[in-house]
Amino acid sequence: MGCPRRLALVLTAAAAVSLVAQERASGQAVPVASPTPAPAVAPRPAAAPTPRPRVPVSLEGVVRGPDAKPIANALVLARDEQPEIQRPPATARTAENGQFKMTLPPGLAFLVRVEADGLAPATIRHARPGTPLAVTLSRGASIEGTVRDTRSGTLVADAAIEARGEMRSPGGIPGDPDSGVVRTMSDGKGRFRLAGLAPGLYTLPLPRAASGARRSTAWPRAGWSK
Repeated sequence: MGCPRRLALVLTAAAAVSLVAQERASGQAVPVASPTPAPAVAPRPAAAPTPRPRVPVSLEGVVRGPDAKPIANALVLARDEQPEIQRPPATARTAENGQFKMTLPPGLAFLVRVEADGLAPATIRHARPGTPLAVTLSRGASIEGTVRDTRSGTLVADAAIEARGEMRSPGGIPGDPDSGVVRTMSDGKGRFRLAGLAPGLYTLPLPRAASGARRSTAWPRAGWSK
């Protein structure tokens, strides 16, 4: 439809030039019709937003490990991504077959975090009720090291060690202080190993058993020692 309209405008302009030439030759005024304006296009109405559910919703899925086998007793936490009221996250544990099902407050999309001992946690964003989740946890990285008394230099056994992710806010879930935290104990020779860490920077608050304890930060990798 665009080409005929352009052609019509060109012909109208040519006719106007011809009429103006005749007017100048004869000295008489000749009326010239104005081009017909194009019809206005009405804007499309905006799509109506998806109504927020007013009743509790259900979220379910299955958790597997790197070997594709189901993981039992994995911790599943979920919270509304856009809550009308701030609530603690809902929690559930997986069954022997790795499956879980949880009832959540009304919402459209949820932030879900899955944790299991010895494996890196996984975070799923925009999880929607009614769509089953299939979560696979990876082995993750590890931090290894030894604990020494800063004054005497002797190795410290049975010291509680924990690693806290520096960027826990995006991946962790507010209301759960242990989300994103991995703990272990040093052995009889002061050695420790924190496994199942997701990529990122971690803070290690050194145990009170070591005199003059300090905070230390580390990137998880194989063979790291402190």
